[in-house]
Amino acid sequence: MAKKIYNNHIGNKKGLDTPKTDLDKDALQQFLFDSTEAIIQEKTTDESLDRENEKILLTSGKIIDLSEIRKNLDSYFIAEASVYEKRFPQLFYDEIYRLNKWPIPKNKTIRKYIVGRFTNEIIYMRFTSDGLFKLQYLNPYAKMFMRTYKHFQFLSDEGKILLDQFIYEAIECMNECSTWYEFRLKYGQKYNLNVQMRLFEDDKNLYNMRS
Repeated sequence: MAKKIYNNHIGNKKGLDTPKTDLDKDALQQFLFDSTEAIIQEKTTDESLDRENEKILLTSGKIIDLSEIRKNLDSYFIAEASVYEKRFPQLFYDEIYRLNKWPIPKNKTIRKYIVGRFTNEIIYMRFTSDGLFKLQYLNPYAKMFMRTYKHFQFLSDEGKILLDQFIYEAIECMNECSTWYEFRLKYGQKYNLNVQMRLFEDDKNLYNMRS
């Protein structure tokens, strides 16, 4: 499964002679993230699974019963998507691009795939230890890289207030930094985020691959 996703990301088609060292770094980074999430997606959509018995062991050590997620949501989450209303200001994305030294695209509605991963890590992972997992379960992929809804449409009014706070705090911290690496270290320490720093170091190496 992971190999299939990786091939889709890098355009591994017959006749393509691009050297591995020149592979699109964004695709490679997104592969690392989506190969894991695609496995979760398969687990939550395979009709052959017994949902009443299936359980997932989270990295926190807590076990989640998928059949109970909708029944036992935290006060921050809701089971059905609310009406879409824009929540993330453009400044949030502009700061991500600035810190990563990326040129701001003319069409600001089209963003690098990895921006979604960053948003998950610095915003949605701050709700609860298993909050992001719940949102991914409630809002699965409709097709590759595309979800029907935005994660925040599954936040309650209380959750949306907290979301706005997290976005403000992220922008405030980004304003104080000059690189993405500096921001991630400072932000993670300030808000006690349980970020896997080894993987983050790998990301840093990927950014520097062709420098």
